[in-house]
Amino acid sequence: MLFSSKKEKTLLSVCDGEVIPTENIPDDVFSRGILGRGYGIKPKNGKIVSPVDGIVEVVTDTSHAYTVKNSDGLQILIHIGVDTVSLEGKGFNPCVREGQKIKAGDTLCIFDIEKIKQRGIPTETAVLITNDDEIEIVKCKYGTAEAGVTPVLQYRMK
Repeated sequence: MLFSSKKEKTLLSVCDGEVIPTENIPDDVFSRGILGRGYGIKPKNGKIVSPVDGIVEVVTDTSHAYTVKNSDGLQILIHIGVDTVSLEGKGFNPCVREGQKIKAGDTLCIFDIEKIKQRGIPTETAVLITNDDEIEIVKCKYGTAEAGVTPVLQYRMK
């Protein structure tokens, strides 16, 4: 077989910032892995990019969350901040639409990080594989990361 299904692949950082374990995201749904496993990141600025090549499956009405599907069939949820749905889309400017093909590093959203901070809302962003039962996470690299450049999560298909 030319391509092994056991080959390790990576998700890149979705923004400039500090990569943290999901357990450190100040929200029970994310920190307990209810929506899936992955990583969290404390954004340094207001730009979110795709962690993989794929297709945009979901852009929420309030533009605070996105789902990208890659060629492995992984569904990757990027949820900007905690309880940012309460902002009703104010301060979020989507740069993609549902069904759009994207490359790793393409901008998904520009958001007003200062507006979120001023409202006292945590900016920690969740990057979760929602169908994580199909993968084995090999390792996650925590610390400083650059959007669309730094490999953060290494996985392989089961």
